[in-house]
Amino acid sequence: MEVKDAITDKEIEKVGMYVIDIAIGIFKECGKEEDFCIQYVGGSSIVFGGWNRVILNSSGWSLSESHCSEEFINNFNKKFKK
Repeated sequence: MEVKDAITDKEIEKVGMYVIDIAIGIFKECGKEEDFCIQYVGGSSIVFGGWNRVILNSSGWSLSESHCSEEFINNFNKKFKK
């Protein structure tokens, strides 16, 4: 049996909603909640946002800085970079 076979559809849905809630929170904290959307899902990453883009991959959360306003970048770095 593969590991994926041990995961239920309900668990997948819960994990997905958890990830989406985190992404929404990032946009709220960066002052651009209205820019939240799911831009792309595939390969090894998920991209959130329209004008400002936040990426989730196996390395964690990051920005596509060429797709972000300076304000968004500054807010993200202040609140989420350690």
